[in-house]
Amino acid sequence: LMMPSVTEQEKYEVLIEMEESLLRAVQGLLQSGAKLKFKLVEVFQPLFTEMLDLGTPVEQMDLNAFANLILRLKSANDVLHLQQRHGLEVTTACTAAGILEAEFGLEQLREQLDRLSVANEWELRHQELLLQSLDLRKRQLLDRMVAGRKPESLCDLTLEAWIEPLRTAHPTALQAYQQTLEQIRTSGLVNLTVVSVALSHLELGAPTP
Repeated sequence: LMMPSVTEQEKYEVLIEMEESLLRAVQGLLQSGAKLKFKLVEVFQPLFTEMLDLGTPVEQMDLNAFANLILRLKSANDVLHLQQRHGLEVTTACTAAGILEAEFGLEQLREQLDRLSVANEWELRHQELLLQSLDLRKRQLLDRMVAGRKPESLCDLTLEAWIEPLRTAHPTALQAYQQTLEQIRTSGLVNLTVVSVALSHLELGAPTP
């Protein structure tokens, strides 16, 4: 952000987004019921050290580099979930979270949902429940991506190989979700009802025979 081409407004927006991402990461851990909740420094310091090692000194980062850094920050709780539940290394967990986002756009959908203006207390509660549901669906998808696989076998997977277990087990549901997501992208229409419909497709039951 020290580069001359970056304006003060752009710096401000990036720093605010980083602060919000860090706050969300800490809130996610506190809400998860993890036994480590009173050792936040011990949990996040090594996690962030490895997650945010992008190979570029901070003073040389441009806006794109900071955008990548913020995207990693937003996936911190997912990475921690994969570490604690499935024993994945940070690098592998970051890869899994990134591939899931590229395929399903859940973080982008979450941001759109979070920005919605609500008219009353009922809509606010509905929005909160949808945010919780979205985070839960994301963790479930991550779990199913890596289920039955040894951590060391995940290191060299292609994108298709990562997603293949989901597509094979739940083709109809995932196709319906992708169609709804495409309608959102095409129309630009985002409201509580549309997001609710999209997430309903991710309530994955038993695999398709």
